[in-house]
Amino acid sequence: MVTLKEWLADPQSCNNPTLQLIAGTIYLDRGDLEEAAKVLHSGTTLEMVALQVQVYLKMARVDIAEKSHALMARMEDDATLTQLTTVRVCVCVCVCVCVCV
Repeated sequence: MVTLKEWLADPQSCNNPTLQLIAGTIYLDRGDLEEAAKVLHSGTTLEMVALQVQVYLKMARVDIAEKSHALMARMEDDATLTQLTTVRVCVCVCVCVCVCV
């Protein structure tokens, strides 16, 4: 984790989308959702935005997840990853509505 934080702090490597995606995945796996959201906030690739959606859904922030999903749809609506993320968001929205009713 120390090396990962050093890489993320390094001005030359901190904007690398692959590093950000891997760091977000590691933080998500460790349950550190806030750090994962911070690392993925720039969302420059479809994969990063998909992981953002996953993080926000785990945080029970469906509203923010829907905004990130809308960004994915604008980036590449026909991509398989976008379609899978659409299903995931819709399922979470339906669960939230059923629980609230």
